[in-house]
Amino acid sequence: MNNSQNIETWADSHETAIEIANVIFEMADSNDDAERIWQNPTDSEILEIWKKATHGELLNASDLFWGVDSLDEIMENVK
Repeated sequence: MNNSQNIETWADSHETAIEIANVIFEMADSNDDAERIWQNPTDSEILEIWKKATHGELLNASDLFWGVDSLDEIMENVK
């Protein structure tokens, strides 16, 4: 299985948009780090994920889910 398939499988198992999963894995140093980012991201990581996953707002963040919450909902908690 190639890396793209691994990320797709991970995204499916985490009920997370592939756009968000791709950015998380781009930022992560390892699978454990990806899991940490997914579970407990810093505000700066959330901002980076939002910027890259929405392609600078070309995609609607309310359509991209990070588990049960949309990226828009997660952004509401960023300071």
